Amino acid sequence: MKFLFVSMVAFATLIANAEAKSENRIKVKTIFNEITVPAEGENAFLYCEYSIASGADLPVTVTWKVGDGPRFATSIYECTGYTNSAKTCSTEQVFDPTYEGRIKFEQNYLFLASVQASDKRNYWCQVALEGSSEQSEEEFDMKSIVLEVIGVGYFYDDNLVTGNVQEDSVQQLGKEMILHCECFEMTSVWCEDVYWYKGPTDPENSNYELIYSLTTSHSGVSPETFKHYQAYGDWEYRTVLSGNSLVVTMLKASDAGRYWCEVRTAGYRIDGEWGTDARSTVVEIV
Repeated sequence: MKFLFVSMVAFATLIANAEAKSENRIKVKTIFNEITVPAEGENAFLYCEYSIASGADLPVTVTWKVGDGPRFATSIYECTGYTNSAKTCSTEQVFDPTYEGRIKFEQNYLFLASVQASDKRNYWCQVALEGSSEQSEEEFDMKSIVLEVIGVGYFYDDNLVTGNVQEDSVQQLGKEMILHCECFEMTSVWCEDVYWYKGPTDPENSNYELIYSLTTSHSGVSPETFKHYQAYGDWEYRTVLSGNSLVVTMLKASDAGRYWCEVRTAGYRIDGEWGTDARSTVVEIV
């Protein structure tokens, strides 16, 4: 009994130390998964807020991207020196000339003036801590908002896929962990493909390490579909899917970090970025 008590105290201490190391962990939050504007020429407001685990009001860089998930989205606008108290940018840069003079982020809103047909995209709000002493997956997060423009092309309201993952967790070295992921379907869409990856793995916050994927295909002449399961690299003999959830065995210290569950409609349905969502969860290993 004494040994058990000591072990429990030691484990609790390890958890406390892990949480202390994660005091600058960032969590991004959006209110709506989709925003609809009634017509071209109207203005759009996309809401995005963030929190830092420690509660410190540290400056962050807010980058807005468009495209098909965190791995492939491209930057259109960057705001640096943003804080929760000031809610304004120290510097701004527009990367896509089609947004020049029409885009601004302040008061937790991305303002898009005079919306055009080409603005009908899947937008990603990416927040990264500035001035970090080391590259950390925990000091970064992003979430998506689909912008619909009524009267422009196909209306994707029924094709939205929304993902959700479990809360951040502390796992034990050498043990097994399950990272839960759910996919919520709209009326005419299927949650068929799942990608798990980790990262970002570079200072530019653009590269990720693939862990496991489930993709769906069909022959084109039959309604029957085929599922393909694939583990990658070092994860090949340690991972498996349980539904959409990721099971990892023989945990290593290097397994700590930010995990992403990306859910999407099957590629052959050609829904593209409008049928994609991704959410992240942070894992500490003790």
